[in-house]
Amino acid sequence: LDIVRREPLEADLVICFDVLIHQHEYETYRAFVRELVNAARKVAIINGFEVPRNGRVRSKNCAYHEPLTQTLTELGEEVPMKIIGPFRNSLVVQIDRRSA
Repeated sequence: LDIVRREPLEADLVICFDVLIHQHEYETYRAFVRELVNAARKVAIINGFEVPRNGRVRSKNCAYHEPLTQTLTELGEEVPMKIIGPFRNSLVVQIDRRSA
């Protein structure tokens, strides 16, 4: 995330699908998750791996670092997380900042 900006990105609704699974560097993955959550004023809906895809941690196109729910918890996300369900070998999670 080598984005240079003067003001933080913000939106009422942040949706991110099929991006986190392609982050091969652990630090980039975690920074990306943090940016997504911080950008959401109300709700974020994101997907990521909860378990390694097909038992593999890494492939040419995809990478698994840790469960998405673990990443969100470790980043200090204290707002409610709701598991929406599976999506193409990943997990869809909703973060509701309205109740925070």
